[in-house]
Amino acid sequence: MKVNATKFSLSLLAASVISTPFVFADSSTIASGITKALGDSKVNISLRARYEVVDQDDIDNNANALTLKSRLTLKTGAYSGLSLGLEVDDVTQIIDDYNSTGNGKTNYPVIADPAGTDVNQAYLQYKNGKLTATAGRQRILHNNQRFVGGVGWRQNEQTYDGYRVEFKATNKFSVDYSYIHNVNRIFGPDGAKADLSGDLHLINTAFKINKKHQLSGFAYLLDFDTAAGASTNTYGVLYKGKFGTVNVNLSAASQSDAGDNPNDFTANYYNAEIGTK
Repeated sequence: MKVNATKFSLSLLAASVISTPFVFADSSTIASGITKALGDSKVNISLRARYEVVDQDDIDNNANALTLKSRLTLKTGAYSGLSLGLEVDDVTQIIDDYNSTGNGKTNYPVIADPAGTDVNQAYLQYKNGKLTATAGRQRILHNNQRFVGGVGWRQNEQTYDGYRVEFKATNKFSVDYSYIHNVNRIFGPDGAKADLSGDLHLINTAFKINKKHQLSGFAYLLDFDTAAGASTNTYGVLYKGKFGTVNVNLSAASQSDAGDNPNDFTANYYNAEIGTK
């Protein structure tokens, strides 16, 4: 098991942030609060085996991948609104006849489930009533995950390094803003494709018209350091509604080039879904 020690720097920082003000408070009260928070901690272990086969026309060999993801998750209880989260994933290859994008097996089709051990999440979180603030490596899932999500069907989940503020202004209106400086992609934990850094602003708002109808507005402003062709600005809206037993999802968005993107373009996106029991 190999994990870069620098990825644990957030946990060390969180410990120092929590401990500094304690010097000026009553030690017995602090100790009691910390003990309770630790007592309220939750540890989960999950295992997921996954098999995939790919038959690609222009490659002679079929790809076969049998992998096992082992996940350890720790979430502490809260002290004065502060809590810590840590999640470590390990992906083990049982059958590795495939191109993982990092193993050099280019004579097989790509199945993007590389082996390795990585810190999937490591964050400090503060909650106080309507406000939730999170700093560090974290999971961010917006709406239907069409634009921002975790790519959860792959073994290496996509997570984000940065800062997130969620504010529930009223029972009907909420705002979610994140500043991200690095994306931990599904091609990790090692290799040239594992990370994608830049200045990324993720904004999502939600307005509940009533229990059955909701509108969301989003803006994703992405300026990447080493992937200029992916630097874009995207603005859109999403509607989720229910009419009796009929569910309706509608979405529209517009995307254009941003930052140092060498392309000059504007593209529109539309999606409509109707379902019923």
